[in-house]
Amino acid sequence: MGSPLGPLLADIFMANLENRVLSKPIEESPIYKRHVDDITCVYDADKDADILLEKFNGAHLKIEFTLEKESTNGLAFLDTFSF
Repeated sequence: MGSPLGPLLADIFMANLENRVLSKPIEESPIYKRHVDDITCVYDADKDADILLEKFNGAHLKIEFTLEKESTNGLAFLDTFSF
């Protein structure tokens, strides 16, 4: 079990990291949502999502972000899958 402060500290840390990484509020993405350490964003081109992933991965040496691309006309987020 983690500390009761864990989610709050993770949210503060991610908000700070997000502010440093993003030059514009949503980097031209029509949809950009974050819940603690889970981020969902929608782009028209894969290369735009890859660029954002590189920016986040370059922001901190000990944190690695991953990218899950849509492949079945649905969206996986927070252990749920929606169409």
